[in-house]
Amino acid sequence: RRPPDDAGGDVVIVMGMPGAGKTAVARELAADGYERLNRDVLGGSLTDLAPRLDDLLAAGGRRVVLDNTYPTRKSRNEVIETAWQRGVPARCIWLTTDVANAQINSIRRMLDVHGALPTPEEIRQRGKKDTRYFLPDAQFRYERTLEPPTLDEGFTSVEVRAFVREPADADARALILDFDDLVGRGAPVLHPEDVAIDETRRDALARHQNDGWLLFVHAWRPHVARNETTLQDIDACFARMRELLGSAVDIACCPHDAGPPVCWCRKPIPGSVLEFASRRGVALPRSIVVGSSAADRTMGERIGAAVEPSAAFFG
Repeated sequence: RRPPDDAGGDVVIVMGMPGAGKTAVARELAADGYERLNRDVLGGSLTDLAPRLDDLLAAGGRRVVLDNTYPTRKSRNEVIETAWQRGVPARCIWLTTDVANAQINSIRRMLDVHGALPTPEEIRQRGKKDTRYFLPDAQFRYERTLEPPTLDEGFTSVEVRAFVREPADADARALILDFDDLVGRGAPVLHPEDVAIDETRRDALARHQNDGWLLFVHAWRPHVARNETTLQDIDACFARMRELLGSAVDIACCPHDAGPPVCWCRKPIPGSVLEFASRRGVALPRSIVVGSSAADRTMGERIGAAVEPSAAFFG
């Protein structure tokens, strides 16, 4: 390997998990005169980008940015070797965005392009041509395979960037509730005749609504996937809940089974909450997650909302 002979340019690898924010960094560099090579835009595989990079450098290009996941040394090595063979140094910008923030970024991006939270079936279908559509396992797979970048790979520098979220432009406040907590049952309610809301809960929610709070209720019903009930039966339960409350309530249901996540709507993944917040202009840091499960607490922490145990809130 020979040292680079052109100090006037460099090849930059921007790496990180799906949803880490790589596109934003690449666009900044592109605005500064860098040629962008991205598999999502150009198609093909990561391996296909090395010949494209070689062609650019052979034609006299000296400022190129490649923003892809690049989780392993092997995936990065082709880029580094191609750059050094053309006498151009390579450096790395590593976005260390955690899974929680990457999930939020990915969900918001799908909401922007899709207009609503896509189902797993829609994601699998559209993901064949649009890489903005992917399931949570892509981020967990990145974590499992990640080999952190180091200088001994041939980089002239490795810049580590932590993720910083910009405040959202929203004002409304919301109570984010669990359906089974709200109806006060120890077991999941599957039939409308079993839906009951005590006076203490009704009064507490009415007071908050009178103060301008929105209500969002989420239910997890793996029973649908197991053919133990239907979405029509669950909708009937929700209709009964609205009738008992006598007020407007936004509702979402995750009908997917337990196990490794196959959707973006099962807590603690906040897909349904983010869709609600986007639709209703809700400022999540001003909102409260009311729940009693670990999933409620984790989701509240991820979206930056306050968390109150159901017993304390309604008590």
